[in-house]
Amino acid sequence: MILYKFFSLPKNYDNNIDNIKNFRDNVLVCNHPILFNDPFEGILFAKGISEQESLEIEEYKRKVEKQIPSNKKSLFWTENSIVTDKNIVCCFVKDFKDNPFVDLMWAHYANCHFGFCIKFEFSENVEDNFIREEETGKIQIYNLSDNRLHFPSGRSEFKRVQYKGKPQVFRFTKGITYDSMEDFLQIKSCVWRYEHEVRLILHLGDCLGFDLNKYYGVKYDIQCIKGIYWGINTLAEYKKEMIEILESQNCLAPRYSSYISGNSFRIQYKLEEAIKWIE
Repeated sequence: MILYKFFSLPKNYDNNIDNIKNFRDNVLVCNHPILFNDPFEGILFAKGISEQESLEIEEYKRKVEKQIPSNKKSLFWTENSIVTDKNIVCCFVKDFKDNPFVDLMWAHYANCHFGFCIKFEFSENVEDNFIREEETGKIQIYNLSDNRLHFPSGRSEFKRVQYKGKPQVFRFTKGITYDSMEDFLQIKSCVWRYEHEVRLILHLGDCLGFDLNKYYGVKYDIQCIKGIYWGINTLAEYKKEMIEILESQNCLAPRYSSYISGNSFRIQYKLEEAIKWIE
């Protein structure tokens, strides 16, 4: 499975940038969707909840309210809304060169072309692509906020996002629902359809949970990288640093520079020759 992911870099060089440190450590950041920029992400809606269940949900909300970003507070307290701490997500783009809206994503997710994009090739067996916990064989999750191990995932999967006209409502009867409560993780408004998004979704078991306001990550096999695309404005210092990282890990992925052609509104790409940096 070929997937692409955009990364932001600043306009001025800084040798202590998280996205470069994560690149060096082969880390992909995974967040609870409540931290995403879409104001509807991270919340699911339910119908048929009993009064007692509503009180229990409200009590839980009050416990985690401080973890909720300000742009999600109004949705968080919307009637019949629920938040769960059992899942984190890493987002990718399915289509790249044939998707004209990729140019928008360079602006949104790569800091106006100062960042970069990685082309990954992942095995359909999700666990094969990432560092696993020895005992369980499940993907090891790292707590990046506290720089320590978290838990191995209970289950992991790649899912294509479904774009719909309204949020899904999960129906309960006597405290039971036969809907998949995890479907909300792959449902977005139709206005986001241009992204052609695929998500890596990591689940935890019943007795475990994620802090909603912390950053987590997984470590991938460096050989999953099949290409690096520089933005139009990516600084030479970052290119040099990233090439050295790739070469130190024996990754021979091709690198592509992006440029503007005078006869098209589309960003163009060309393969770079191997560069030997001279100090």
